[in-house]
Amino acid sequence: MNREEIEDLANRGDVRAQVYLGYGFSKHGTLGRDETKAEMWLRKAAEAGDRDGQRRLCRFLYDRQSVEAVVLAKRLAEQDDIYGWYILGHLTVHGDLGVMKNKSEGIRLLAIAASKGHIVSQIDLLRFSNVLGFMNPITLFRALPLFARLFAIMKQSPNSDKVLR
Repeated sequence: MNREEIEDLANRGDVRAQVYLGYGFSKHGTLGRDETKAEMWLRKAAEAGDRDGQRRLCRFLYDRQSVEAVVLAKRLAEQDDIYGWYILGHLTVHGDLGVMKNKSEGIRLLAIAASKGHIVSQIDLLRFSNVLGFMNPITLFRALPLFARLFAIMKQSPNSDKVLR
């Protein structure tokens, strides 16, 4: 399928095509960076209720340092979405985009995402816990299966540098 066909599908309301184009035009994509088009397509998919579109729009807005990312992350977290918990945790640990900095609360939010299987949250949780002095030999020992899992995923992936984000 060529780009014109995908754009035609997106214009007819196909959320998969909208997400594809939105991501493709973002800084992470391969269609050539066009933030106006990226936001337009991601917003259409998100407004249609597509969860992937909502997540990618949240990330897009977070990358642009838009406070709207906070609203979207909260909405995702209210739906018990691991990406919403992750972004809220990250914002809270760092005090970004007007969110009050609170490392303990941020770690709690990251722990919710981590407990639901979000790998980047698991890594950040370990990293931030260590910064706060919570890392001890028992915690490190418990983290070994996570590291083994991450290495296995990275070994299997031809794009291992993209697995974690």
